[in-house]
Amino acid sequence: MPKRGRKGVDQRVKGNVKTASSGRMVDLVGSEGFVGFVGFEAVSGTTIQPGIGGSGASFQAVMKQLGKRDATTKLKALQEFSVMCESEPVESVQSVLNLWTLMYNKLSMDEDHRVREASHKALGACVGRVRGGMGPHLRSVMGTWVAGMCDPHGPASSTARAEFSRAFPSREKQREVYRFGFKTVVQYVEDIVLKQTPLTFTDPKVATVDECVKRYERAVVMAMRGLGLALRECGGSGGDGGGAGFLLEPTIAQSWQPLLRQAKLWRTTGKHTNPNIRAACFSLVSVLCQCEPYFVREESQAAIFCPLVLGGLGEGDPTVTPDLWESVLLVVSRVESWSDHVNIRKALVPGLWLLLDTGGRGSASVSYRCLLPLVSQLVERVYRGDKNFALTLMRKMRNGLQAERVRSSRSECECVMSCFVECFLYL
Repeated sequence: MPKRGRKGVDQRVKGNVKTASSGRMVDLVGSEGFVGFVGFEAVSGTTIQPGIGGSGASFQAVMKQLGKRDATTKLKALQEFSVMCESEPVESVQSVLNLWTLMYNKLSMDEDHRVREASHKALGACVGRVRGGMGPHLRSVMGTWVAGMCDPHGPASSTARAEFSRAFPSREKQREVYRFGFKTVVQYVEDIVLKQTPLTFTDPKVATVDECVKRYERAVVMAMRGLGLALRECGGSGGDGGGAGFLLEPTIAQSWQPLLRQAKLWRTTGKHTNPNIRAACFSLVSVLCQCEPYFVREESQAAIFCPLVLGGLGEGDPTVTPDLWESVLLVVSRVESWSDHVNIRKALVPGLWLLLDTGGRGSASVSYRCLLPLVSQLVERVYRGDKNFALTLMRKMRNGLQAERVRSSRSECECVMSCFVECFLYL
């Protein structure tokens, strides 16, 4: 008989391993296979039962190493896991899929970009080994996998995309997988952007507040851009993201509309202090404006994103301006009622004057190339025959030529001069 500790509880002895119950795993995975950010406690509390399903002690040791804090330890464990996926029997790999999907969702958002990259390689090795056996678990990793394809770290995002292409070689199969897991991607974005915070996304006991914020904001960027990627890939035609737009099945549109109708989503991201998050927000608007025919005809949606986009023309961060101006052109060209949802004289024009007075605020090569289409829309809808608007526009553009950044950059100066001539001839 083993010794009994306080209050009659058996002391732990070798082999007395408390395993995770199947009920707990079902709760984590959910009825539709969605696993949001389950957090550090959920992963650490789930273990492999030794000897069940042929998983063996080797997989259990690797999984234990994957839960360590040290990045080098996790990297070695991920490399070992990839090798084991290729060498161990298929049944053994399948026996750890429940826990591996939870581990992947955590490791693919790791602070260290090497760990994120290695996690995608390990997932690719796992999917390549089990093939169809990954089907019941695919939805549980789709959110983080798609987000990983938009990782700010180039090698990590490239690896995620490459492993996805390797797992699903044909274009039609890839589109089928995106459609299969699209609802999960939407749920993932909702979880990250609207439910999580920096201190719930990262354990504050193992990271500073600044590190928690940095990691969370990167996850928001990846989630927002990942949703845009999934939308493009689900498109029935023109899914390459070109300006021609693309069609979506009604079931796909129905799954994202409730999320995008939430004004909090746009307020949280479009006005964020982090320029990368603002850029991701405008990038998503650009994609949505190409979703036909659902998004561009939604007046309630237009009332939210038109003021957000057209009220931000004074944006001065070069990280944001390419995505902002792409969304500006798509909004004014595709949303017929855009002028009904923004106060042009009080919200749009002041930002435009600020931009022109400062010579594009360091981004003339982007903003000035897009200026004429916007000016033509303003003239057609509001300022037709208004000489004061034309004179003010020319004066502001002339002021921009004197800006230090324009005078010191030949390319910026050429953009401003070219735009000045185009607008002058148009007006």
